[in-house]
Amino acid sequence: MTCEGGPAEYAGRVWDDLEADDGGYVLLPRPGEHGPEAWYQLDPQTVAPSRVDGAAQQARYVADYLPS
Repeated sequence: MTCEGGPAEYAGRVWDDLEADDGGYVLLPRPGEHGPEAWYQLDPQTVAPSRVDGAAQQARYVADYLPS
């Protein structure tokens, strides 16, 4: 997953071990990591530009929190 937008700590960063929920949402930082909370949504139709280590799904910044 490649992050687009959101906090500077996550923008452009790549993760290879995150799993989205049923709606395609991912909350960062992961448990045990430090950083601001930020929700991203995977876009299964979009693939980020190829990287040396392969392609990654694009995740776009949604919000600091999801409304309930």
